[in-house]
Amino acid sequence: MDFNLALLPSQFAIDQRNGCEFVRVTSSQAMNEPFVDLLMELGGTKSRLVREYT
Repeated sequence: MDFNLALLPSQFAIDQRNGCEFVRVTSSQAMNEPFVDLLMELGGTKSRLVREYT
């Protein structure tokens, strides 16, 4: 997967609402892309999970 330059000004944070955790993506600039692919990796002491999201 190639790095999308539209994500360069983006910031990512883990937030919680109503007992559910989610990834919040914010940007200081408007995004003109019709979609963005994200590759997420979650890891623990004994496991690792990698998923791609559009």
